[in-house]
Amino acid sequence: MSKISTIYIPHNKNTMNSATVKMPEPERIFIPMAMSANVSSEIAVKEGEYVLKGQKIGKATHPLASPIYSSVSGTVVSGSDFLMPYDIKTKIVEINRTER
Repeated sequence: MSKISTIYIPHNKNTMNSATVKMPEPERIFIPMAMSANVSSEIAVKEGEYVLKGQKIGKATHPLASPIYSSVSGTVVSGSDFLMPYDIKTKIVEINRTER
């Protein structure tokens, strides 16, 4: 029977004594319409439309697609093509934030 030994690694977190810094919120948000499986949702909002946080902005048109919801309130600037990593082509919805 072998003995299992424990390895102890010293706690070396360089940010342990640093203050928390609030990052500025972006003015413009880009939301991709593809979440996984290289299947895109269809854009369900129009350019110039005002959307609310939590509002559906992408409609699932395939069994593997997911509905997409806005994470911010604001005005839709555009819905355009976008090339994601691994050559996945999808649409993105660009929103100018208005909530504070």
